[in-house]
Amino acid sequence: MGQGQQVLVVNHDPNFLALVAKLFASAGCDTVTTWAHAHALMLIECQAFDVLIDEYSGMPLPSVRSLRTMRQKQPAAVLIVIHEAALEPAELNQLHAMGVYAAISKWDLKELVRTVRDLQVMQNQPAASSDVGTRRTSPPGRVS
Repeated sequence: MGQGQQVLVVNHDPNFLALVAKLFASAGCDTVTTWAHAHALMLIECQAFDVLIDEYSGMPLPSVRSLRTMRQKQPAAVLIVIHEAALEPAELNQLHAMGVYAAISKWDLKELVRTVRDLQVMQNQPAASSDVGTRRTSPPGRVS
């Protein structure tokens, strides 16, 4: 792998995964994609990722379980969720409580790539500015 951010993207849509992999590659990221949560959990057992991007579906319980497991296995990784439908405030609060950095619409690819790019910039700054997990100000689409 190169020297860019190590990104894992989990989504059921192979076309979306192919597109996101190309976009992240052009942003200088090393990206691994998978459509299966079981495969994603195997990957995070043997490889460290800087960013974990998981889909948050309309079936919250399996999504929450997957996110919690990812957080436990790779606590230093930045966790981002992508979603298709609007999220309720209670869902956003639950995601924030689990340490999710951003909740971004699956259809807002510019925001997704910009967020990962911003994280890469932050990662390359001195340690004082790398505390992403406690960020309190939230641009549109981010969990606050």
